[in-house]
Amino acid sequence: MVFEDKHKKSLQYYVYSFVAAMVVVVIYGWVLDYRGEATFETWFFGEYILYPFLIVIFLFVYHKLIGKTRYKINEANNEARFLLRVSKKAVDELELSEEEIEVFRNSPPFQKALYMAYQIARYGETDEHNYERLRNQFRPGTLEHKALEVIADDVREIREERDKFRKKRRK
Repeated sequence: MVFEDKHKKSLQYYVYSFVAAMVVVVIYGWVLDYRGEATFETWFFGEYILYPFLIVIFLFVYHKLIGKTRYKINEANNEARFLLRVSKKAVDELELSEEEIEVFRNSPPFQKALYMAYQIARYGETDEHNYERLRNQFRPGTLEHKALEVIADDVREIREERDKFRKKRRK
């Protein structure tokens, strides 16, 4: 999938973390009770009952602080994956030569159009960023126009894949 949101943790993740920490604490308490170092009830209901809560709080704070940094890294990776996908599709369908690819790479209007395509793929259509406006940035018949038509079709496929993935994920 082109766009990934791996940095978000669900409530289920924290519940499982709490349960796992609680299991470890209970097993450790039984071991101490078996050795005769402390009775389980006094040990467990004393200081060690707080450890699962502290672990979950630590994980939550860690993911909130580190998640912002990871999000920026994921965003850069998402953009790179998007560019690789749409450029490969355009090169394959239009059979572009190295010189034509280099012209696209050095063309600020074409790069701006690619960024618009990324915005549509990432966030969906808006009044400023939509498929028709993307397709009509260059005169019909030009190589740039043909490339943007291929890219716009691929962006539509990306949006459909993302919507299907989200629907399947919600179930």
